[in-house]
Amino acid sequence: MLKPVYTFLFLALIGLLFVFILLFSVEKLPITNGFVIKVPTWASIFQSPNKNLKQTDSLLDVAQKLDSIHSFSIQEKKDESIISRIKKFGVNKSIQSIEYDGHSAKKELVSFFQSLDALSNNEDSLFRVLHYGDSQLDGDRITEYLRSRLQSFFGGCGVGYLPISTIENIRLTLKQSSTPNWIKYSNYSENEYKPRHSGYSILGSFFSLKEDSLSYGSVRYYPSKYGNKLGNHYEKLTTYFWARDNSFRVDYDIPSLGLQKGFIMKRSTSPSSFTLKKEGDLGVVRLSFSNVRNATIYGASFDCNNGIAVDNIPMRGSAFSFFSKINANILKSQLHDLNARLIILQFGINVVSEEIKNYGYYEKMISSELNYIKKLYPNLSIVLIGVSDMARKDQLSINTYPNIPLIIEAQRNAAFKNGCAFWNLYEAMGGENTIVAWVNSKPALAQKDYTHFTRSGAKIVGEMIFNALMKEYLVYLEEKSS
Repeated sequence: MLKPVYTFLFLALIGLLFVFILLFSVEKLPITNGFVIKVPTWASIFQSPNKNLKQTDSLLDVAQKLDSIHSFSIQEKKDESIISRIKKFGVNKSIQSIEYDGHSAKKELVSFFQSLDALSNNEDSLFRVLHYGDSQLDGDRITEYLRSRLQSFFGGCGVGYLPISTIENIRLTLKQSSTPNWIKYSNYSENEYKPRHSGYSILGSFFSLKEDSLSYGSVRYYPSKYGNKLGNHYEKLTTYFWARDNSFRVDYDIPSLGLQKGFIMKRSTSPSSFTLKKEGDLGVVRLSFSNVRNATIYGASFDCNNGIAVDNIPMRGSAFSFFSKINANILKSQLHDLNARLIILQFGINVVSEEIKNYGYYEKMISSELNYIKKLYPNLSIVLIGVSDMARKDQLSINTYPNIPLIIEAQRNAAFKNGCAFWNLYEAMGGENTIVAWVNSKPALAQKDYTHFTRSGAKIVGEMIFNALMKEYLVYLEEKSS
């Protein structure tokens, strides 16, 4: 039987050997041709993941302030100047700046800023901000907070444009349910049925009813417990459709208005819309469609008569290739009719797992899409947001994907080639390995897949986007007044 002292010395020797391996490890130990053992290093186990984390406390403070902003009435916002609102609630000028092509004279966002000027001067108008993205935007995350901030500063209400049906009722700001006989056709994912045309909505989708459903379907929108005061309030409900082959009927059941029956949507050669004016809080709203047959149904929006509408448009699984799949004339008419002034594009996480050395193909794909929409609607302001930090397990530690800077460079190049602005979310978060710190933060700012944000993290990202836009708007105001 071994004496205790020998056991202790043996364990101490093993411990010293382990520390020696960690301190002097070469990370990869070749054994034979094509066979390598990965050896953990001291840094991979004990290095703090917080080394690159930027300060988020101030942003969390701003997120808490938003509750008080929600208590403003729409009239109070009209009675207060934009400058005083900025001074009251602050704009963090240390936030990562929006980038422009060096030869553009920063004209990319002027159209959007001119629209903000009109609202600041109490002009009666409603314009839209379209926020597209991949699964980072699921459930109205990020957009929810950006919408609240923009509407609190410039006016507006409602949750914006919604599809007529959704498989997963995960939206935080509004809930919906629909009859199961709706067929969804999208231009960013696989379809169960072949689309009959390319007249997609700006949401990248359209809906019809199954042939055996007697041409009747309905949808119900109702409040979410996570909704805020501005989001739950609306002044008009608009239904979007294309009665291509036949007219159809819509009945509305709206709180305080009761059942509004027999609205006939007449056959037309292009997409149309129908608006019901109704000021109040959301309640439970039901839309019932009859005699739909081959008609194309897009969705409905809950908006104010004036101010900003901000639409959340998540496209799960998309790497950003959908604009060019929408009929050009139909896309142009929708952008015009909706008075779209700013598009925010936030994609990239579905490209990261494909680790290659050159993302020229991705740059060309983005550039082609941006060129398509810019030619159709030249005065539209566009901000392309670079991919966020993502991490994977490497040896015994979790580290940022090494190809992310290459993807960001491809995104930036595509933006600049097509007269669009670029915002680097990766750097705004803190750069390399920041996602690890966001996961370990209290409260957690990112999920344990080291990709997607939590609701707290999404609020911070929304706040950073808002601050980046307002930072540029203040520069625009100063230059205009000088």
